Amino acid sequence: MVALLAPTSAERKIPYHAHKSEFEVQAELYQALKNIGRDVRGEVKTIFQAKGKGERAALCRFDLVVYEDKTAVHIFEVKRRATRHKNGVEATRQSQRYRTYGLPVTYVYGLEDIPAALSAITARAHAPQAQNTSTCTTTEGA
Repeated sequence: MVALLAPTSAERKIPYHAHKSEFEVQAELYQALKNIGRDVRGEVKTIFQAKGKGERAALCRFDLVVYEDKTAVHIFEVKRRATRHKNGVEATRQSQRYRTYGLPVTYVYGLEDIPAALSAITARAHAPQAQNTSTCTTTEGA
């Protein structure tokens, strides 16, 4: 069902933003992955089960997940632009959680990182199975 609502007034204006949003970067990467024949899904939710004392279960929402035969094979985390992580991306709680899923995790920092992200997924497809371990690839500062 689609509902088209008529405006009630024109008193407010929506500005045009000069910078791309995280959604737009995700959309571009999603389409690029589809264009090279990948089965990719967006905003994939799963429960992160706590293992240690004092930890609680949390919702993980992966920006993009690439599947092969309905099995997840690669996680992409998308940021709008380059981000400085205090102790490196590997030290973030998010990356530590994501890496426990046994899949490569690629952080993409803006539109300019999409070619490198595509290279990461292409390289993974051609790598021997023994090399398919949990890693974190970042193009931060590249």
